[in-house]
Amino acid sequence: PPQGDPDAGGGFNSDAQDESDEHEAGCRACRAPAGPHGFQCTTRHDSDHTGCAGCASRMPSAAAGINLQCALCKAMSCHRLWGCPNQARQLRPLKEHRFSNLSAPCLNFNLFEQEILRGYLSSQSMSLNDMFKKSLESLDGNQIGEFRDILGPGVAPLDSNTDICGHCAAFKILPELSYHFRKCIPVDQLPSGAGARSDCWYGKNCRTQRHKPEHARRLNHICEQTRHR
Repeated sequence: PPQGDPDAGGGFNSDAQDESDEHEAGCRACRAPAGPHGFQCTTRHDSDHTGCAGCASRMPSAAAGINLQCALCKAMSCHRLWGCPNQARQLRPLKEHRFSNLSAPCLNFNLFEQEILRGYLSSQSMSLNDMFKKSLESLDGNQIGEFRDILGPGVAPLDSNTDICGHCAAFKILPELSYHFRKCIPVDQLPSGAGARSDCWYGKNCRTQRHKPEHARRLNHICEQTRHR
């Protein structure tokens, strides 16, 4: 039988061809140059493609000269290629992220400390994004020495130009930078009574501060843990 006869078990593999057609149809860059970079895939093999963490669309797993991966969570994003509709996975330099409010993990989920920070920013005619910009200047100037340790082992040094997805910017970077900013507010510029509170033994690691407002108000949690470490 002819080599290409599917019934003869020859070189023609209909399943492989169907799979190739499926991925070509799914990945925009397989069909034609895509996005502002005009990137086009040079291979249609499944092993050279992955799914976008934000919208699940098929995309190349690598694109020469175009970063497709968040530096923190390592999630892949199609945003740089043709624009991801999921804001949480849109990839951009850290300095280009903008926020409308503090995310829940900011100040370790302590609502009282979040209100103190908002009040201070208001008194200084600063927006949340002004605070973020100022904090990034400190990060770029190596003035936040503990920052890399907080993010965990294996994380490369970060700066304002590092590519970060929206989720990591809001729920990892913003909480750490807002804590550092709050810690640097002079005591005499805190609301009445806030600067005279005793430190909680568990400091910033206290779990009670998250769900007991009275405990969060009574003790200071912008400090290190001193008991039961």
